[in-house]
Amino acid sequence: MTQQTTRPTYTLYGRTQVLSDSDRGMINQAEYILQDSSSLSIIVASDQEPIQVNMYGNSHCSTREEALINAYDNSTIEVYEYCPKVTINAYDNVEVSAPDDTIVTINDESKLTIV
Repeated sequence: MTQQTTRPTYTLYGRTQVLSDSDRGMINQAEYILQDSSSLSIIVASDQEPIQVNMYGNSHCSTREEALINAYDNSTIEVYEYCPKVTINAYDNVEVSAPDDTIVTINDESKLTIV
């Protein structure tokens, strides 16, 4: 019998800013929903699964670690350093700044800058 674990979900609103860092007590194997200009910096990730981020409404996410990011509505994403396991799906005028080995799907007037 396999044991299923439920991923905790955190929803950030307004100008909320969060660092996803195990040293700060955050649960890294999680899903984050960013809305209305909120911001998330992923600096330490889970060893088991990538962090999943869904972004809406001018939100911002930066990552140094493995992540699956779905971004909509004028959001911005920055991928730092060598992060081969970052996957980004960008819709509705999203700006992405990432190394050339990042997997990025661009749709609906979104922009990609290779760093």
